[in-house]
Amino acid sequence: MATPRLTDKLLLTFDFDLVLHGETFPFTLTYPAFFPETPPLVIPRDGRHLSGHQYGVGGELCLEFRSDNWDPSVTGSMLIQSAHRLLSAERPTPDERAVVPSAHSISLGQDLRPWSFRFLITSAVMEYIARVPVGAYRSATITDMVVPQKNFAAYIKALGPADAPDWRETEIPERAEMDVQGALIRVASLVLLSHKIRDHVFL
Repeated sequence: MATPRLTDKLLLTFDFDLVLHGETFPFTLTYPAFFPETPPLVIPRDGRHLSGHQYGVGGELCLEFRSDNWDPSVTGSMLIQSAHRLLSAERPTPDERAVVPSAHSISLGQDLRPWSFRFLITSAVMEYIARVPVGAYRSATITDMVVPQKNFAAYIKALGPADAPDWRETEIPERAEMDVQGALIRVASLVLLSHKIRDHVFL
């Protein structure tokens, strides 16, 4: 059942709950001021991040009907059904999580826009890492940069001894930014590493 109400900005909304595997997920369907030219929004009412097809924590769901394929004939109940299909596909069982393919592609830049802290791994440094034996480590010089709109980005500037590095980043222009020291450790598998850490903690 969907319960109608008006927001402080006099927007028509419907509160509804989706029940999946015995768990209740509260949502709000909001009709924007420019409806029917733009689609309604489906947003978790409790502010949670529930889906891989969601614009950030507490953001709207990216459903089958959205801005790039919107048609005014789509009803609110169709959007609610779409939200249920999305959650059901991403949670096929109570203990399982699945990845639902995206219906539209986005660039790396678009994907990174909401992130304030970014760590850049270039193809050149990946080629170097591929040649490092499993279990080996290298000293690393990491450059921190402050970019517009109070975002922060970091990248590996050099690997190996600080006075005579084995590898140095040549594609990114030098800037007067802060360098910090770190370490690169090559592991065979993150899964095996997490198991070793867990076993060490609980022994």
